[in-house]
Amino acid sequence: MSKKNYRVFSILCLLLVVSLLISPLLGQIKLSEINWLDTWQALNEGTFSTTELAIILKLRLPRIMAAAITGSGLALAGLVMQACIQNPLADPYILGVSSGATAGATFAIVILPTLITSHLSVMIAFSAFLGGILTTCLILRLSHWFKNQLIILILIGVVINSVCQALTSLFIYKAPNSEYVKSATYWTMGSLVGIGNQGLGLMAGTLLILTIYFFKQSHVLDLLLLGNEQAESLGIESQIYQRKLMLASAVLTSVLVSQTGVIGFIGLIVPHLARKLVGNKHQLVIITSLLLGSILLIWADCLARIVVKNSELPIGVVTSLIGAPLFFMIILDKYKNQGGVSC
Repeated sequence: MSKKNYRVFSILCLLLVVSLLISPLLGQIKLSEINWLDTWQALNEGTFSTTELAIILKLRLPRIMAAAITGSGLALAGLVMQACIQNPLADPYILGVSSGATAGATFAIVILPTLITSHLSVMIAFSAFLGGILTTCLILRLSHWFKNQLIILILIGVVINSVCQALTSLFIYKAPNSEYVKSATYWTMGSLVGIGNQGLGLMAGTLLILTIYFFKQSHVLDLLLLGNEQAESLGIESQIYQRKLMLASAVLTSVLVSQTGVIGFIGLIVPHLARKLVGNKHQLVIITSLLLGSILLIWADCLARIVVKNSELPIGVVTSLIGAPLFFMIILDKYKNQGGVSC
């Protein structure tokens, strides 16, 4: 590892630690309103009687952990998809994985309450996961009919994305009352509220297993980024690995989206930032993407909590407002350096 990359990792780790320490203190309740002496005493005694401690430990810390895990996972999924498809615009949302999960979850929110009354939250999460996986399988199957041409795969993903969005709108339109409409609409904009210990455990476990898997496949990702022909000339069966890696990315995305709803742009912009910092070697880019994704989503969640007084923005709205101009700047800088844009 070069000195430059070592400095990058050190700075990102420091930023992540600072983010984890500061973010629990940010929210609608001002710091001046918290009695920190009582809070510290309650923390030492192991009691949860104070309101401040309950807010920090029971409300903010779980969503901060969810933000860290989700940010890392979406960034990693986007990184792998971009390498597999060899396209900088690939990410779980554009390829239809998130949209498939959204359609599945919206179906469960609107339709299932009329059929079942118990374990509804579990069924919503399962429907979202199933929607994401089925969408990915459909995209891979359709692309196989076109001899796995990568540009066709992108176009199929865009088409499936549009169809899933239309289905989501149809389910919301057919909702029996305004409460279902509000719940489904809020889910489509993303939220880190109310994720329990089981949900966090599922997200963290999936992220850990697939991070190890992707890290072991980092050499394959390096070769796929060069193109299918060159990868196959070096002994890599590119199509087989592309399917496996894409499906693994879809599993990771679907698990995360099933708990948080749709959070856009993280999987799109973080891999670009990571490559700009440490280059294209995936052993380094994977670690950088994990750290950057966590930091970015933690602070996006902080903004969602504090930007509107006595209210909270859906985190998907915040990531879109931040991500869209940031992605435009990345693309502009890239084409400017290549001589494609004159200013």
